Amino acid sequence: MHWLLAASIVLPVALFMTGAVISYVRIRRSARSSGTQFGTVYEHALKVFETIDLSARYVDELFLNVSDEQIRAFEIDYNAQLRTITDQLPQLAISG
Repeated sequence: MHWLLAASIVLPVALFMTGAVISYVRIRRSARSSGTQFGTVYEHALKVFETIDLSARYVDELFLNVSDEQIRAFEIDYNAQLRTITDQLPQLAISG
């Protein structure tokens, strides 16, 4: 009778522990692969923001202390300079 009582406690606990370990291992593997993907996405986003920041600084410098009249007068030159940026960095080009 004591063996039956012990088995009714030990067996369910052993099954629960086995299931918990299997679940833990599966979740841990999933988290590791997600962490790798997160790192890749983070690096890509960082590069995108750096590209936008650098191009915005270039455009700010290009038009620093330039009046609207000067921009209109030299529109072709400014357009060529801006096109150079979008040619070198195609991710900045507006697709339409």
